[in-house]
Amino acid sequence: MRLLLLNITTIEQIRNQAHKSLVPGPAPPNAFSYGSWRHNLMEVLCRPAGLSWLDAHAPVTEDKRRINPGLEDASPRWEEMDTRRTVEEIIAI
Repeated sequence: MRLLLLNITTIEQIRNQAHKSLVPGPAPPNAFSYGSWRHNLMEVLCRPAGLSWLDAHAPVTEDKRRINPGLEDASPRWEEMDTRRTVEEIIAI
C-alpha cells in the first residue's frame, strides 16, 4: 500500500538507494509521481481503464489443450497415484 500511495515500484526504491550510495547529492525526481500521495491515489483510482485482452462477457469456451506428451508415458499415472498415507505408513518411514 505504501508503494501505491507513493507511486513508486520496488525497482525505483532500489535505484534510489543505489543512487544514494554511488553519487552524492539529491536523488533524481520520480517521473511517475503526481506530487503528493493524494494525487497519486486519485490517479490510480480515477484514471480511465486501459485496453484488456480479457472479454468478460464472452461465452465460456472449453479448454482443448492436451496434457504434455512427456507426461503421458510417465508412470505411475497422476490420476492413479494415491498420495494419501495411513498413520502406520508414515510411522514406518
